[in-house]
Amino acid sequence: NVMNNMSEETGEDMKKPPKSYFIGVPAPVGAGLALFPLFTDLAGYAAFIETPTLCGFYLILSASAVVGTLKTFSIKSVRFNSARAIPTLFAAAVCTAFLITFPWSALTVLCAAYWIYLGVVVTRVIFRDIQSGKIVNRIKFLKMFIIGPDKTSRKKQPAKPESQSEQPSSGDG
Repeated sequence: NVMNNMSEETGEDMKKPPKSYFIGVPAPVGAGLALFPLFTDLAGYAAFIETPTLCGFYLILSASAVVGTLKTFSIKSVRFNSARAIPTLFAAAVCTAFLITFPWSALTVLCAAYWIYLGVVVTRVIFRDIQSGKIVNRIKFLKMFIIGPDKTSRKKQPAKPESQSEQPSSGDG
């Protein structure tokens, strides 16, 4: 119900402070990442778009980043005080001028910076999992997912005795 700020499904209070992260890459950023090969080609940096196989693998990588479960930064929880107002506005003006003057180069740099950021996030998750011991479970899961389940670890079900399974039913009774 909207009036009492409670979710009908979960019964949780909807006036919670916004989370400081997204789960996965946000869709608009994912669209920009998917267009990264086009940006690099239009900027004149690389002929990445001329190799369709490489572009296909890249699109799979960027799509998996969108649907993945990485916690990525959200600007919703950032608060700017008056001391940061002028530097923030100056940085926004410089970025806007760069986007207007050199659009393809600016978009290429922004996409590359976001990929670097995602690399840092993945590295932090891996190190955290190593420290907590979760990395072993993740490796087992990936091994099972890529190679398939281990056939020796399955418990064999006992076979039915032949005498029970092949007894004719007596209908003459």
